[in-house]
Amino acid sequence: NDFTPLDVELPAATADDAPRFAPVETQTGEESERTLFTIRAKMLQLDTDWKERGRGILKINQHKRTLKCRLLLRTEVVHSLALNINLDSSCSLIQPEDHDTSLRLSCFTSAEKPTSYCIRYLDPATKSVCSYRSLYDKLQLAKDETQ
Repeated sequence: NDFTPLDVELPAATADDAPRFAPVETQTGEESERTLFTIRAKMLQLDTDWKERGRGILKINQHKRTLKCRLLLRTEVVHSLALNINLDSSCSLIQPEDHDTSLRLSCFTSAEKPTSYCIRYLDPATKSVCSYRSLYDKLQLAKDETQ
């Protein structure tokens, strides 16, 4: 176990030695849409009980040409899509009377089975700026415009 490090001088790294990465243009599918509403939220899905499906930016987007609206939630850090629902007549919105911090959404998924989601604010400061009532109103308006 007689290990003696060698005294080897390494050349100093320069800016030219840094790896070069070409900028990559990412497409999210939201390029042809305009955002009507954005909040930071947590989403839960009802299976046998409520399970968290993601935290991140919740958006109501409207397609510029067809005017159809959809509800999206992209998770924080990874930005993966946790929720992507078309707002149409099959969606029902429930604003619990005793809960001003949550909104329940029931709709059909791509598997054609009914699914329930619960959406909650993450930032207490957001609540003072915009209540869930306004989120409910925006969702209802977007749903009505789509029909």
